[in-house]
Amino acid sequence: MIVWKAGSRWTLLILGSLIGAGYASGQEIWQFFGIDSGLAILLFTLMFMLSTYVVLKISYEVRADHFVPVLERLVGPWLAKVYDVLIVLYLFTTTTVMIAGGGGGDS
Repeated sequence: MIVWKAGSRWTLLILGSLIGAGYASGQEIWQFFGIDSGLAILLFTLMFMLSTYVVLKISYEVRADHFVPVLERLVGPWLAKVYDVLIVLYLFTTTTVMIAGGGGGDS
């Protein structure tokens, strides 16, 4: 029972992240991949499941409480530092664009 409860929490966390990011609704998926792209959607789903499994497995193995140990295991210590900087820049840029877009209709 405890395993199912923990698994359910992780599943809901991942689904909540996708839905919150706007990727999990059928409308956005069909618009992104196109109406005749059922195979592309299936391949994306399989690749997403595989990558999520790998990240969760590494997180569990190294007992990570932060993303850096997982990154170091995936790409090595040097590239992990580069990716860490890129992630911070991405988050800053995304936040800036969203804040700017939030006031875009005000004139």
